[in-house]
Amino acid sequence: MGYWLDDQLHEGFNDDPNLPTPLRRRIAGWAKALTPGALSAAQVDLLNTTPEKPRSEAREQAERAGSYEASPFWGRLTAHQRNLVRDPSSHRELPVGTTYPLKIGQFATLVGAKDGQVRHWTNAKLIPAGRAPNGYRLYYQDAAVRAFAFQSDFGQAEVAFLKKLESLEPSVLAGLAMVFHDMAGTAADNDLTQVFARLSEDIDQIGFHVAHGNLEEIRSPRELSDVG
Repeated sequence: MGYWLDDQLHEGFNDDPNLPTPLRRRIAGWAKALTPGALSAAQVDLLNTTPEKPRSEAREQAERAGSYEASPFWGRLTAHQRNLVRDPSSHRELPVGTTYPLKIGQFATLVGAKDGQVRHWTNAKLIPAGRAPNGYRLYYQDAAVRAFAFQSDFGQAEVAFLKKLESLEPSVLAGLAMVFHDMAGTAADNDLTQVFARLSEDIDQIGFHVAHGNLEEIRSPRELSDVG
């Protein structure tokens, strides 16, 4: 039982002071959920320490603008969609000079979705959104990248999978992460839709193994069909 980092499996959930604090806190959370008896004093302190204050909206906007092309979803977009993300004013139905942040109507037009669909994605926390002082939702490049990706065939499978994650316990999420790493690592790019579909079907089975402390039983995707 452990976690993957930099393509290596680390046995257990021991604290590593050389890792960034947010990652150490995440590992401590896994330790608390999966191996509470092995939780160290340092990990207890990490979990009891209040995280840093949220970043300002200006800083978040700057980081979004510089990082959206590094998103794992970016590779699924067509050249035309990428151009729209970079320059929303290039959309024929948006006024010249349109720029981020976008209001929900502008955003829906940009990504080719209905307002209601955008609200659904936002409420399900599938795409990020900021808030204007008057309460209106505001959307940036990273949200546009996800919205375009979610409308592809592969994206639909992933959206269905992500929806199921909302109510899961952290320990089950950890188990899913382990299975996904193994399945995605052996699947061709055009098979990833099947990976997400299989994970969606197997969430309950993975939860069964996690509840009984049998994480090793779910390391091999071939064994999932035998759970029951």
